[in-house]
Amino acid sequence: MTASLERLAVATAMYLARLEYGQLRTQAAPLDPESASARAIDVAAAFLAQAGLPGSFTLNEEQELYELLRGTE
Repeated sequence: MTASLERLAVATAMYLARLEYGQLRTQAAPLDPESASARAIDVAAAFLAQAGLPGSFTLNEEQELYELLRGTE
C-alpha cells in the first residue's frame, strides 16, 4: 500500500471513530466520554485492520484522534 493510501485509510478510520463517538454520546442512554472514546477507537482500529494496516495509530495520530473526539462534544 502506498503512503498516500495509508494516510487516506488513517483519515477514514478517524472519521469513522468520530461518527461512532458522536452516535454513542447522543443515543438514548449515552456513554460517558471515556467509554465512548474507547469504543470509537476500537472501531477505527478494526477498520485499519480490515484495510491491512496495523490496528493501531502512531502517537501523533492517536493524539489527533483524541483531540477530534473531544471536539465532537
